[in-house]
Amino acid sequence: MVFAVSRNREEQQIEASLASAAYSRSAAIAAGVDVVEDAEDAICLFCDVTEDLTGEKFRAFADPFAVHEPGVITFAWIARVPISHRAADERAVGEENSPNIHPPKDASKRSVAADNRDYYFPILYAVPDARSRDLPGFDMSSDPLQRRAMEHALDTGKPAVISSAPSIHGEGETKAMYFYKPVYRRGVENDTAARRREYFRGFVLGVFSLAEIVEDALAPFSPEDMHVVFLDMSAPKERRLFYSYCLDETPSDADAAEIADASLRKEVDYQLQIGGSTWRMAFVPGADFVARHRSWQLWLDLAFGLTMTVVWSTFLFIIIYRLFGNERAAVERAVQCERAEKAAKEYAAALEEANNVLERCSVAAQSASQSKSEFLANMSHEIRTPLTAILGYADLLLGADPRVSDEQRQAVSTIKRNGEFLLAIINDILDLSKIEAGRLEVERTVCSPGKILADLRSLMSVGAEAKGLTFTVEYEGALPETILSDPVRLRQILLNLIANAIKFTRAGGVRVTARFESDPSLEHKLRFDVADTGIGISEEQMRRLFQPFSQADGATTRRFGGSGLGLTISKRLALMLGGDITVRSTPGEGSVFSVTVATGPLESVTFRDHSPDEAVEEAAASSAASPALHGRILLAEDGPDNQRLISFLLRKAGAEVEVAENGKEAVRMVLASNGGQTRKEWPFDLVLMDIQMPVMDGYEATQRLREGGYPGPIIALTAYAMPKDVQRCLEVGCDLHLSKPINFDTLLQAVAQNLKVRSPAGERTV
Repeated sequence: MVFAVSRNREEQQIEASLASAAYSRSAAIAAGVDVVEDAEDAICLFCDVTEDLTGEKFRAFADPFAVHEPGVITFAWIARVPISHRAADERAVGEENSPNIHPPKDASKRSVAADNRDYYFPILYAVPDARSRDLPGFDMSSDPLQRRAMEHALDTGKPAVISSAPSIHGEGETKAMYFYKPVYRRGVENDTAARRREYFRGFVLGVFSLAEIVEDALAPFSPEDMHVVFLDMSAPKERRLFYSYCLDETPSDADAAEIADASLRKEVDYQLQIGGSTWRMAFVPGADFVARHRSWQLWLDLAFGLTMTVVWSTFLFIIIYRLFGNERAAVERAVQCERAEKAAKEYAAALEEANNVLERCSVAAQSASQSKSEFLANMSHEIRTPLTAILGYADLLLGADPRVSDEQRQAVSTIKRNGEFLLAIINDILDLSKIEAGRLEVERTVCSPGKILADLRSLMSVGAEAKGLTFTVEYEGALPETILSDPVRLRQILLNLIANAIKFTRAGGVRVTARFESDPSLEHKLRFDVADTGIGISEEQMRRLFQPFSQADGATTRRFGGSGLGLTISKRLALMLGGDITVRSTPGEGSVFSVTVATGPLESVTFRDHSPDEAVEEAAASSAASPALHGRILLAEDGPDNQRLISFLLRKAGAEVEVAENGKEAVRMVLASNGGQTRKEWPFDLVLMDIQMPVMDGYEATQRLREGGYPGPIIALTAYAMPKDVQRCLEVGCDLHLSKPINFDTLLQAVAQNLKVRSPAGERTV
């Protein structure tokens, strides 16, 4: 019995060691595969947003991924070309890839006429050049397996993975995986197979070497005679074996079938998802692995049992044996304790190794998140900068000349409305990204709910009246004059709910009701009900209402527009403010969205009743005329359109304005006439500093102005709107950060306030 118990314990220790080793290796392999798939996702997104895709643009973006990511054989762009366009396509491929002019080819690298197919799918661009220079013109549809995979991806809109087709790089790289991702025309519906075929643009093809990915992922580990077998579970059982690592010889199909049966071997299995296909990783210990984890404890226990049997059979030696047995037991316990301590150390080392692997994976994930944040920041900057000119000049045209015809005014209003809609989408995407990354923070400041409702009534009543709807704000009972919350985020939530109510209501009206909810056992809350008489929402639609990029259904998106992000962001902001958003609705009769937020402590807060007319009076009292400016202002801005627009508005308000086209010129214009740091007067009372400029950016220019002694206000004007960008502007010496597109009323108020508060000599004015 002792022998059986020891044997069972030893088997458990071997299984634990195997599980620990297999887990660390499977995590490293999965991380390697994820990195390669993320690279193809990035290339697919680039091709999706680039309308005029050329070989130069494709290679410039995709080549760093192909060169630096382990396991990547090729990234390629595949087009669908009808037989009628074949001659022109061959010329285009030849001109861009000269001198390698290739007609379409089959899997044997032989030229084919492609007369027997309506379409063929040639590779137009491929990277890296060292491995792919002869691929342009290669017809991927000449192989039946590749063609079926492409057709499946094209019709379903989902990636397709194929692993058993002949390699396009020759016999030396037959263990390759082909990952097809379709790209369709942007801005059109592709919800059916027929529409996907109609609006199809091309494929992003990634050819990966699983062997390279696995070998790179397992490089930090010692082999320990651990066999890793990859099985494609979507293939027939006799053809599931795809790749094996660290086996003495490649297993036969029979061996693969045996490995696929978990009951025949001691192994640990993990599943790996690649492009929607399920792969199985089987970690099988070799003989050396098992031998290293065997011990002599079994035989010692067996000897101990035999000795006990002999001793107890002879009464004469019972006393001697008891003395000897006690000493022997003590030695055995010491040996067992020593072995247990050694086993614990080995297990701790294995756990530490696994933790190191997980830490490296975490670093890789953080790096990917950082890349995503930088991509969002750059895209935000590139879109916000031209939006400043678009919205600014639209405002000028709407208010500048009374002789502008109604038709022209309507056209300019359309431009402004769509520009503001695009800006709202950009802000929603940035907010959602910050929420998912855990970087969006809410404030806790004293604010007035009555003032917030007054602003919203003044702002939204115009849109409601334009649709012939009524818009009312009602109060049920007294409300606290102030609460402790984030006024910007609370206003954002209510603005989104009211705007949705107006958008989805054709007749009737929208009503906002505010009331205080008190619960002695819980935190006090304010509740706002936004009720409409619109189209309503079904039960099924409400289940996915708060999911990102989701609306009630496709027809709703086509009729009313929208990105499907507003409710998702509002829901998460409400939770961050200590409340929630709920909805009740009847299709065809309307909906009621209820949002609650925590009020914070109310011990010394006064409650008062509100009347509906107070909203109009408070909103009218809060509006202020544009201020008059007195002073000399330097505008550092490299965009000609924004130079003219901002200069015009500042001069119209009374300021003297000079323009610098880059940061270096701005530093020269401010410091050159200083004549040394003893001079009290400076040539400019205030500097408006763009951040992204050629020659010298706004960060360095601001830092040099502060180092040169310039004490005047510096206001950053930038399309970078992420929190880290605002913090960096303040750290280098800016007094204020204003994000593009610029709200010119806000800009004029900020300039007037800074000119009033601080003089050029750095002294406060009275």
